[in-house]
Amino acid sequence: MEDRKMLFRVGLMVTVTLIIAGIFVVVFGDLSKWIYGDYTVTVRFQQASGVAQYTPVRKNGIRIGYVTNVAMDERDVGVIVTAAIQKKWKIYDNEVCLPQSNIMGDAYLNIVRDPDKAGPAKQIANGGEIPGGSSKDPLQLVTDVQGQFTTTIGSVHSTSESFRGTSDELARTLRKLNAMLDENKTGIKTAIEHANEILSDTREVIGDETTKKNLRAAVQELPQMIKDTHETVLKMQQSMQLVDENLRNVRGFTKLLDDRGGVLIGNLEKGTKNLGALVSDMATFTDKLNSSEGTVGLLINDPQLYQHLNRAARNIDDITRQLKPIVEDARVFSDKIARHPESLGVRGALEKRAGIK
Repeated sequence: MEDRKMLFRVGLMVTVTLIIAGIFVVVFGDLSKWIYGDYTVTVRFQQASGVAQYTPVRKNGIRIGYVTNVAMDERDVGVIVTAAIQKKWKIYDNEVCLPQSNIMGDAYLNIVRDPDKAGPAKQIANGGEIPGGSSKDPLQLVTDVQGQFTTTIGSVHSTSESFRGTSDELARTLRKLNAMLDENKTGIKTAIEHANEILSDTREVIGDETTKKNLRAAVQELPQMIKDTHETVLKMQQSMQLVDENLRNVRGFTKLLDDRGGVLIGNLEKGTKNLGALVSDMATFTDKLNSSEGTVGLLINDPQLYQHLNRAARNIDDITRQLKPIVEDARVFSDKIARHPESLGVRGALEKRAGIK
């Protein structure tokens, strides 16, 4: 009986030990490697402070793998870190790996998006490489903040010293002002009395009933005056628009003159030359006309030629009157021949018939 109890206790102890070992394996081990599998990614850093084997790799705060190897670059220009990434997590070529650490000093690698890379992203395959960046250590940040705080304290101290000097200057200025007021007390009193008199006179002027009525009427007319002023301004704007349009038209006309000015001036010069030649010809014609040597001049200036022309005209008139009966007889004869062509023969000569008359 005792042996069975002993065997039961030993078996229970072994079972509990196996359960605890399994818990430790699940908690501290990497079972996901056996469940999901992993792939290798290489990262190059200028410096990787605190990064060692089994340093966790995170993306968006989630652990996606761990560091498997840390080695110096053969060219001694940086550090090459090899990490195992679970296959269910993907890394792209537009991302960068940054070595970071928390307040406790524990290092980890953080994969973030590279703001300098845009466009479509490509997944990193097994054995691929992504660039490594650099980030400040929290302790270094605390040191920088401490330095800035010291600088700020110094600035505050300098500002307080400047403020103290300014307050001393203000105190001296106030003392000088008091001294000036004491010295010019009589003048200031006189100025105040004059100001009181001016205010009193102003009150009397404004308190007059006629002045009040005028002011009230002016205030009542003020809206209409503002309206009239507004209308006047609108009309002035319209006038300015018209002036602007006229100026644009004049600008177009002047531009046309500028473009065709040479042609217009050439035509004008040519027309002027033609007009001068025409005037010269008219002058020559007038001289010839006034001269008694030409035909027209003889016609105008020689009275005997005029008399010959007059007699010739009368002779032509007499001949015309004498030819008129002959022309009439010829018309009658032609009409008679047209009506009775047989009258031209012997029978026509023997038979006497009346014609058209």
